[in-house]
Amino acid sequence: MVKPTVAEAPGQVHAGREGRAAISPVARKLAKEHGLDPAGLKGTGPGGRIVKEDVLEAIEIQKAAAQGQVASETGIGKLKKIKQVVTLSGIRKVIFNRMYRSVQETAQLTITSEVDADRFAQFRKDLADRQDQLGVKVSYNAILIKAVALALKQHEQFNASIDDKNITLWESINIGLAMDMPHGLIVPVIHDADSKDLAAVQRELEDLAEKARAKKLSLEQISGGTFTVTNLGPLDVEAFTPVLNLPEVGILGVGKIA
Repeated sequence: MVKPTVAEAPGQVHAGREGRAAISPVARKLAKEHGLDPAGLKGTGPGGRIVKEDVLEAIEIQKAAAQGQVASETGIGKLKKIKQVVTLSGIRKVIFNRMYRSVQETAQLTITSEVDADRFAQFRKDLADRQDQLGVKVSYNAILIKAVALALKQHEQFNASIDDKNITLWESINIGLAMDMPHGLIVPVIHDADSKDLAAVQRELEDLAEKARAKKLSLEQISGGTFTVTNLGPLDVEAFTPVLNLPEVGILGVGKIA
């Protein structure tokens, strides 16, 4: 049961004999019936005495709190109404727990570098000109995933995971891509990204995004990642600190292409 408490105003009288709250017999009986501690109530009667009306007001606050309303900091008479409470469950809860653990348990180190993306942008344009031949329009994300996968073959220390005892270097290169969906963050995984061509990566990305929106991703499609890419460029973000997707040891955050 929720027991509302109210901050004291300077000089407010609350104590009666032996330090107990000064409260009328009727108010004391009513408070006891509703499980309220008189010490947590503010009296509006003479000398700060707690009267029946004070207890009734506290009871209303108690009911409101039980229904999902929260007392504001400025007084028990003003309430902030909650529009919706979304329970963390399933995939969303797993990702939240990973992110929370990451921030709490790991040293978050960010290295920011600005690079010339002219050739990168031109490469995508060339691929767009070959859209009919490829069968898909290759996105920046697909190119990033493929480029990262190839880079990890040369820098295998980043294609790894860590626990309390070991660092495990993975032979498989499975790239997760952070996706912001209406129902929350999700990180689908492109397995063996280094062995797939750009068109295949793009088709798989489109399939994963569609299933993510429909909440139909399988456990395999969100598991087994060895490195993560998060791209906030479309949101006009220049630089940011991505959060490690534990137990992975590295993550690439990409900003906008100017």
